[in-house]
Amino acid sequence: MKKRTAIFVALIALAIATVAWAGPGRRRMDSMQRGELGMMRLEHLRQELDLSDAQVDQIKAVFKDLHQQNAANRQQSRDSFGDVRKALIADPNNVAAAQALLDKQMESERTMRSNALAAYAKALNVLTPEQRTKLGALVAERAPRLRMEQ
Repeated sequence: MKKRTAIFVALIALAIATVAWAGPGRRRMDSMQRGELGMMRLEHLRQELDLSDAQVDQIKAVFKDLHQQNAANRQQSRDSFGDVRKALIADPNNVAAAQALLDKQMESERTMRSNALAAYAKALNVLTPEQRTKLGALVAERAPRLRMEQ
């Protein structure tokens, strides 16, 4: 009976966490907003690093490819969290099935991160050595501020 109680408490905590995450105080950006934010950052980098039009086009293409490459994984990741909840609700004793779904979600997220890593490396190869050095200095300058915001 203790195992059932623990699963029930975990399920309630999961439901509360889901509501808190998507609740009124927190709003997720839609893809249009994220795209606009990315373009603003790229425009800022264009000015800071003196990027050519060709470099900007190459970087845009790299991240467009990344977005398309990760589309299926993003959707699978979103869907699988709901599937975990449904599996536990349907059979609270079948933790193994829920864990298998979680493992699938984690693998999908790992694939997306690996794809992003490759895309960042590809985008950095578009820069000249001088631009990469300048970018490194910009990142180092902003790193303490970013840590404070997290």
